[in-house]
Amino acid sequence: MIEAMTQPFQELQPGLFWIPGEAGWPAQFSAHSYIFAGEKGTVLIDPGCLTHKEKLKQTFNKLRVNPNTIIVTHEHWDHMTAADYFPKSEKAASLHGIHAINRHDNEVVHHESHGILYSSIFTRALEDAEIIDLGNFKLEILLTPGHTAGSLCVYEPTLKCLITGDTFFKPPMLSGIFESGSRAEHVRSLERLFKLTSGRGVDMIYPGHGGFIEGRPDCLDAIEEALELAREDLGGTAN
Repeated sequence: MIEAMTQPFQELQPGLFWIPGEAGWPAQFSAHSYIFAGEKGTVLIDPGCLTHKEKLKQTFNKLRVNPNTIIVTHEHWDHMTAADYFPKSEKAASLHGIHAINRHDNEVVHHESHGILYSSIFTRALEDAEIIDLGNFKLEILLTPGHTAGSLCVYEPTLKCLITGDTFFKPPMLSGIFESGSRAEHVRSLERLFKLTSGRGVDMIYPGHGGFIEGRPDCLDAIEEALELAREDLGGTAN
């Protein structure tokens, strides 16, 4: 259950903060943002869209930190264009994501389609199983193509939490497949997340939009349901 908030962010777990996304479409729309404030630095995951400006400003002023690194879970406008507000932060994405973002590929990013321009250049290509060490947090990068070719998730083993971007939502909502994406790859990515949840353990799922999933049994059931839906959809598509 997401409680009412009196400030632009909420501390989900010690050192992990959430800025809720905007729901209005299309003028006011943005993904959720997540912040890991670690001993060795601060990481902002999915800064969101330009509508996030005031929330981002108020949050970082309140926390008295700035993001050393910005990670985007994929190359869509509603997850990454607000990176412009942090010109001094390192900007990271998957290699596929970087290629689309840096060449301003509207067919993939969809920024121009929503009347949005951005100037950020992403320079750090994240690799699968790469660890970003923040001291008290170890952010593990999982490349999970499907929704787009550049999609990724972030797993934190101490908190047993998984930040999924648009790779996975709380069912019955199934991630759509956009330009550069593939339902076949999406199925494989969900299979990987199911294996992670049943093996190493995931106790909380924090997606790019919508509600959270709490508790390992519910996380496992939700991923299994999404996987079944994705397999059914794959059976009726060519990709």
